Amino acid sequence: MELLTKYYVNLSDGKEIIKENFTNWKSGNEIIDNFIQEKQLKYAANDFLFEWIPYNEFINIKEIGDNCLTTAIWKNGPLHYHNEDSISGWTRKSYEKVVLRFLYDIQNINNESINKIESYINDCEKLSCTFHYGISQNPDTKDYILVFNDSYFTCYCEKCGYDIECCKQSIWKDGPLYYDKHANEYTRNLIYEKVVLRFLYDSQDINDEFLNMVESYLYDNKDYKNYGISQNPDTKVYILVFNYDYFVCYCGKCGHKFKYSDKLCDQCQIDQLRNNFTNWTSENEKLDNFIQNTQLKINRNDVPFEWIPYNEFIDIKQMGDDCLTTAIWKDGPLHYDKYEKKYLRNSTYEKVVLRSLYGSQKINDEFLNMVESYLYDNKINKNYGITQNSDTKVYILVFNNKYLDCYCEKCGNTYEKDISGNDIKWCKLCQMDQLKTNFTNWTSGNVKLDKFIQNIQLKINKHSDVIFEWISYNEFTEIKGIDIENEFAMAIWKDGPLIFTGKRIMTKESYKKVVLKYLHNLQDITDEFLNKVESYFNNKRVYGISQNPDTKVYILYSDTVFEWISYNRFTSINETENSGFATAMWKDGPLFYNTLDRKYKRKLNEKVFLKYLYNPQNIINEIMYLMEGSYGLSQNPNTKDFIILVFPLKYYCENCGEKYNNRFEIDSRSCLSCQIKREDEKIRDLIQDARLNIDYNSESIIFEWIPYNQFSDIKEIGKGGFSTVYSAIWKDGLLYYERHEYGGEWKRKSNTRVALKCLHNSHNSLTEFINEVKAYPNQKLENILKLYGISQNPDTKDYVMILEYAEAPEVLGGKLYTRAADIYSFGMIMYVVATGRQPFADRAHDEVLALNIYNGIRPEINEKIAPKCYIDIMKRCWDPNPDNRPTSIELKDIVESFHNSLNQNFQKKEQKYYEIEEQFKKTQEYRKANFLSIKNGQTITHTQAIYSSRLLNPFTKNLSKYYNIDNNTVEITDFTK
Repeated sequence: MELLTKYYVNLSDGKEIIKENFTNWKSGNEIIDNFIQEKQLKYAANDFLFEWIPYNEFINIKEIGDNCLTTAIWKNGPLHYHNEDSISGWTRKSYEKVVLRFLYDIQNINNESINKIESYINDCEKLSCTFHYGISQNPDTKDYILVFNDSYFTCYCEKCGYDIECCKQSIWKDGPLYYDKHANEYTRNLIYEKVVLRFLYDSQDINDEFLNMVESYLYDNKDYKNYGISQNPDTKVYILVFNYDYFVCYCGKCGHKFKYSDKLCDQCQIDQLRNNFTNWTSENEKLDNFIQNTQLKINRNDVPFEWIPYNEFIDIKQMGDDCLTTAIWKDGPLHYDKYEKKYLRNSTYEKVVLRSLYGSQKINDEFLNMVESYLYDNKINKNYGITQNSDTKVYILVFNNKYLDCYCEKCGNTYEKDISGNDIKWCKLCQMDQLKTNFTNWTSGNVKLDKFIQNIQLKINKHSDVIFEWISYNEFTEIKGIDIENEFAMAIWKDGPLIFTGKRIMTKESYKKVVLKYLHNLQDITDEFLNKVESYFNNKRVYGISQNPDTKVYILYSDTVFEWISYNRFTSINETENSGFATAMWKDGPLFYNTLDRKYKRKLNEKVFLKYLYNPQNIINEIMYLMEGSYGLSQNPNTKDFIILVFPLKYYCENCGEKYNNRFEIDSRSCLSCQIKREDEKIRDLIQDARLNIDYNSESIIFEWIPYNQFSDIKEIGKGGFSTVYSAIWKDGLLYYERHEYGGEWKRKSNTRVALKCLHNSHNSLTEFINEVKAYPNQKLENILKLYGISQNPDTKDYVMILEYAEAPEVLGGKLYTRAADIYSFGMIMYVVATGRQPFADRAHDEVLALNIYNGIRPEINEKIAPKCYIDIMKRCWDPNPDNRPTSIELKDIVESFHNSLNQNFQKKEQKYYEIEEQFKKTQEYRKANFLSIKNGQTITHTQAIYSSRLLNPFTKNLSKYYNIDNNTVEITDFTK
């Protein structure tokens, strides 16, 4: 082929030279020569030319598998037409690693053998996983050899050389056997049925391991049928035969079971990435290993993290402080195509963001940890991979274009998130830089005050923080005094405060209505003055400071719309006994800023909280302390001996007048002060301790003191020596946490049915009562009865536990519903699974049955239709004494031991597993032999046997007449007489 590599020619001219070159090589067989020449003349661009390759061209030949395959180095290497970088021509890829497939089954070259060679080549082309370079012949053995590139093993088994796809479709001429119940014989009525063949390539030896594996397919899934086993007479490979539904559960290429219903094979995705490892390199072994390990840990639907050559990027544009650039990625990222079942690049010329990692040219653990942190930093932006600037040698991370939704385009730092975890495109670092740059554009005229304002500004921590400013006095208009002693005024600030708009910038909210606080007697800028100013930041949003140029009085500005309210604007005033507060209707209502109309309006007829202030000596200090969140001031014109602060009612308890402590108290209108306002100290401490341990941002159970008048429809359902249990309706109802996109809030489920456990004489035995209450967790735990709170019967003075309403055998008698009650239910489920029928199906579900269940009667079972180990644990589950029932953890271990005993692939079997396995086998044999008798033995369901959900109170309300709950003694009464 020297003519082809000596001259750079175009492709059409190259084909003419190929023809001329036919005389320069010979295989020694005319049929082979014609076959090769025909393939050469069909050469297409980007392919490798199919050649006759002398065997002495191969070195370093290494046998693998069952000697039909070897690897080797081809000295000259394959020939292809090169057309890149404005240079075109034929060239060779010397010292190429190749795979040699020996065609031992082809000795005589004829049309049949050529067809076989062609089939090998066509199979490769269909799989698109390897290139065929040509054909050769071992001069000693005369065996012909097909030569492929090194990716051959992506699709073919290294051991046997056959297609690595372990499953293929086929037609079974005779079809499977089916039992014809009319003819009472087996017949084949599905001839030429479409089936799936699963090749067991690694299992030519028939041993116990092989047979166990085959048997595992018999019981693996109900979605497909295993028809039988076969063997390829040529390869000797055994084959399992399934119906076509096999592909519902298993991958046709690798044979791995699907994890999810979308039929995407995780293993094939990983294998494809692994097989591509040889086709790229970052030229740093440590980085290559990191990328490879990251790819092998990929989750379904994720984009693989890649090494991306830097020349793949065009239209690179710098932005911000040069750590970020945008670019176009020519090839675009890999995506897994679930229809093609392979990775494809279907987003060519995709816009991406490049983040340069300056100062990180050295690949060490610190560098890799930093890179890894970006992989899992955000679900919105995708980290496509890493590259390196070929000129500067700086490594660069490649993200999708949504990266800029999470990271600052100027400096690359993470944006702040709102309470729902959404990025709001506010960068603390850039905000501080912007404020620093603006320091030269303003001055108060006092160096010490300027420095104080600057320091306050640089303490900004989140986008909603107020930017404290120096404000020129001429910025204010419509200044109106609003208090008696000239401490406060209202005004309009023309420019308005700086606010964050959500578009990466701060802007002014013009013509903002603000409150002015005059700092009389504080004209000198001293530490005392600055401390006084800073003290105001704790209680309100302070926009800044100014100075009246005439009086020289300094003034603070806040956003509180604080006004004087005429007392006659209040109606429906409802004062409490101590006269410290009242509720009322404010006719005009508070001012609020309407963003649509861009002006202040009033919320008419607002219910408000009035707080009375009686101390005239410290009235100003008290107002300053309490005015945060207040609507304004008022005064009763008749008494004139107190000032009234007006607040939104939602923040204050109407019972005690105290301000709520947290969001939970606001949502639930449940005040801790009122909750713990109990006569007995022990009860107070119990409630306080329970409330202090609650996580109000989770689905904790909120322990409450519930007034007894909250309960209605109270009915006795059980009575014992120490307690009586009632069912009741709780009017306000259970507190629950409702999550939404902005976080969550507490609400009440009104008219909740609950159980009231009244402990007799508990007001005289508080310690025992409190100990029983403390036994309940404040978390929502599965299978544990929930305690909602406590109350007190005002007539008997007995304390009451308010519990979740539930039922079970012991609960039928009014006892506490516990985890053991659910274990009883699990035992009944085991009974249904074993027998195929409902428990007590032959009996009326009435008061008689309820009493008999409590007395210990259980469903009958033929012990031959279930293993002894199974029946033993089932009966333990429904033991009359709850303490004898197994725990959920013990049940899990027992069920797991059943599974391991029957799992033929389980490697750590002990003697007990074989005993369990034997019991199951005996049971299975009995059930098969007696199938009809078992089926015909099913009882007829009683007309009054009811299995739908319903209240059992009518059948349990009188049980206390026949037994004593506390000592479990039962007086049996025959109701049938």
